[in-house]
Amino acid sequence: MLKNWNIKKEQIITLITDNGANMIAAVNKVLGKNKHTPCFAHTINLDSEAVIKHPSIEPLISKVRNVVLWVKRSVIISDMLRKVQIDKGVAEGCVKKMILDVKTRWNSTYYMIERFLEMVNLISPLTLQHISSPYMPTAIEINTLKQFKELLKPLEFVTRESSGDKYVTISKIIPMANCLMAQVNLLKPSEVIIQDVHDKLQAELTKRFGQIQYVTPIAISTLLDPRFKNLHFNDPNACSRAMSALRDLTRIDTSSSESEGEAPPESTYDFWAIHKELVQSQGHKKKKTSHGNAGDELSLYLANPVMPLNSNPLEQWEDMKNIFPLLYKQARIHF
Repeated sequence: MLKNWNIKKEQIITLITDNGANMIAAVNKVLGKNKHTPCFAHTINLDSEAVIKHPSIEPLISKVRNVVLWVKRSVIISDMLRKVQIDKGVAEGCVKKMILDVKTRWNSTYYMIERFLEMVNLISPLTLQHISSPYMPTAIEINTLKQFKELLKPLEFVTRESSGDKYVTISKIIPMANCLMAQVNLLKPSEVIIQDVHDKLQAELTKRFGQIQYVTPIAISTLLDPRFKNLHFNDPNACSRAMSALRDLTRIDTSSSESEGEAPPESTYDFWAIHKELVQSQGHKKKKTSHGNAGDELSLYLANPVMPLNSNPLEQWEDMKNIFPLLYKQARIHF
């Protein structure tokens, strides 16, 4: 295809594929290892499916699904559920319905459980009035579902955050992976079932994101994002490798030509808490102006404080392009 379209290999910045071994091998063979980028959303989906299909929790999810199906398939039950909400003072336009999950979208299972927990006290009395109703989860199982929902919450956040098409996402992958693993590690479930699922999730995240900092296009993009820079690199070798690759790109650029002139998280849940702690700790440290080559663009850029999370990296680079013209060009390419 590259030959048919007269595209030279050196013109390809990166090639994004799913995690299939055949796809990875194909990219490595044609373009080399440094040109491959695994799809972040697909990787998160694999992690999430491994958790949802865990044999300890799957029967309980099926139990919730059966109740949801029972409500949605009956016009009478659905009307009764609507009437109960209105009788409790809920406005007509704010009446909630049950959510049924879809096999092709893992986060729909999260939304199904979340809505079920919101409405369980309304549904329980209805199941007692109908002999056709399925078995309701017990009080212990409800508590298990609540803890399971908390386990899925950071996964749901990164899935939604990485699905944007109107803002830069590649430079958020390493920070999100770092915050995701930290958030999951902080959770201490009390239910034995969720402890097993929790251990499985930790293992999956380590397996799939343990080496993410060594993916060159992602690492360079993270360095070039004024909001993150090198804050989330917990592997010094990976950070040094990315900085060296970026310096090589700016040197190549200098020799060839002159440089060119979505819904926020809920207030009760702060996915970026770990990032804010890193920013604060960076502020207390004395910043060094050298990161290997004193005075070069990358060293001076990294010595400056990071930008706020809600800033747009594309707009920030438009403001900085006269100060860091070589890095500006690479930011445009990688973003």
